[in-house]
Amino acid sequence: MESNKREAVSLIYLVGMPGAGKSYWARELSRTYAMPLMDMDEYLEQQEGNTIAAIFEQHGEAAFREKERNVLALIATDNPNAIIACGGGTPCYFDNMDLMLQTGTVIYLHVSIETLIDHLQHEAHMRPMLAGKKDVQAFLADLLKERAPFYERAHHILNADKISITNFTEILHHV
Repeated sequence: MESNKREAVSLIYLVGMPGAGKSYWARELSRTYAMPLMDMDEYLEQQEGNTIAAIFEQHGEAAFREKERNVLALIATDNPNAIIACGGGTPCYFDNMDLMLQTGTVIYLHVSIETLIDHLQHEAHMRPMLAGKKDVQAFLADLLKERAPFYERAHHILNADKISITNFTEILHHV
């Protein structure tokens, strides 16, 4: 576990690749620490009345990223205490990572490409970015290479292949 220390905060942002377990761990943390849970993708779908895939298809990625940025700003200002599961690309656009670093504790769930493929193999139809990709492994490897510099700015980096609630407990006791 790597750590970049910061002052105490009450927002916990989970970032990482699609399939890294952000939503799963956000639910576990919410239950364990009795904190509200905000899943950015679910919140955005509720606000838009449409799925992420449909938003991508109907409006394009640029419009989706703007909507995502607006949701992040809303969550960051309206929720003084919450676990936030971010979309995989959230930290990589606009000044989103800066906003998260300033308003909460950011935890990057780093995961191997093999684990991502295992987690995503039955979800390709639900993940717009995987639609029509013939070599998912190469695509994910390239995407991780592109996004890693953003993710690695997080306050804490956890190896999601070996993660446990204890890892989060250690982090939360030191913020």
